[in-house]
Amino acid sequence: MKRIIVFLVVCAAIYFATQKILLIRQSRPVSAKTNVPAPVVVLPPKPQTVITSLPPLTNLAFRALRPVVPPNKVEPTIEETQQVPSPAPQSRTSGKSPRQDLVARAALALVGIDSEAEQYWALAINDPSLSESEREDLIEDLNEEGFADPKNPTVDELPLIVNRLQIIEEYAPAAMDGVNARSFAEAYKDLMNMYARLTGQEPP
Repeated sequence: MKRIIVFLVVCAAIYFATQKILLIRQSRPVSAKTNVPAPVVVLPPKPQTVITSLPPLTNLAFRALRPVVPPNKVEPTIEETQQVPSPAPQSRTSGKSPRQDLVARAALALVGIDSEAEQYWALAINDPSLSESEREDLIEDLNEEGFADPKNPTVDELPLIVNRLQIIEEYAPAAMDGVNARSFAEAYKDLMNMYARLTGQEPP
């Protein structure tokens, strides 16, 4: 009799334990393949998208930019710009046409010192494409360009004066026209005066 009672108690304990296990399994999700409870995944909160910049506007890419005007400066109106006289060209103010050969003007300062500069200067004064006024200046300014103070030459500049007098004596007989001939005579006279002032005698 005791064995029967013990057997019934054991069966009842097994029955209740089985029911408890079934209730636990039903309360948790089970994977379809492995019959293992699926882990619970906690997703982080999705961050909100914050717009920090706007896409460029294509209709502004082809628009011409206006110059920035300072606050204290006002753009003149069309009427005001029409009233402002335009600057006169250099040829009108000086009475001479603009120089066409600036290299020849730079070579003039080295005539009597550098042989290459002298050759370039000689080609320029015999260039018919240059204006008469430009050729005139290239010759007559032999008594100015290259001197520290043309009105007060020094003894150290005496060799330069002699060299230029000899250059004029060489090129003057072959002057291309009357303008060059008169310019050679003018430059020669001024250089002779400079020579006489320094030496007290006529040049050789």
